[in-house]
Amino acid sequence: MVAPDNVLFEGGAGETVRRKLMHECDLHTVLRLPTGIFYAQGVKANVLFFDQRAGRESPWTKTVWFYDFRTNLHFTLKQNHLARADLDEFVAYFNPANRHERKPTWSEGNPDGPWRPFTYEEIIARDKASLDIFWLRDESLEDSATAPGWRHWTYSTTKRSSEPTIRCSTWTIWSARPTWDTSSAAGLRGC
Repeated sequence: MVAPDNVLFEGGAGETVRRKLMHECDLHTVLRLPTGIFYAQGVKANVLFFDQRAGRESPWTKTVWFYDFRTNLHFTLKQNHLARADLDEFVAYFNPANRHERKPTWSEGNPDGPWRPFTYEEIIARDKASLDIFWLRDESLEDSATAPGWRHWTYSTTKRSSEPTIRCSTWTIWSARPTWDTSSAAGLRGC
């Protein structure tokens, strides 16, 4: 199933659908596609691979494998088309003949590996059971390699005020330390 990024992280009905999908189906793989290959430039899409199962009390999903085919890769609809050969590495890792024998490319010793598993428990413990998971450092971020520490940040506004608040979240956007003014009422709220 092809789905835009917001399906992976939005709350409310989106969270309900993700939880139900992982409980009633065996969601086993998420392919994070490069920006703009299906839709307009800037729209991010993913392919979710799952097997429908008969109902049961415990969830069918045990492990979800993620392949980051987005970070540091650039394709366009006009100039740099995505070709079938570009997906060969993913197909080899996907191992459709026996997906239970998959081997991750990511490790603490290889933080640039694009193929990585997450357990059902790790995903359910995330805010809104978000499947919007990424771990590779985006080289396009200015000064990302020399940033004095990486954090995950989200930006939101409160309902009571139009003033923005910054919330630290373990599972959202990778970004170098923010450079905005933290002396305002908005401020930074703790990690």
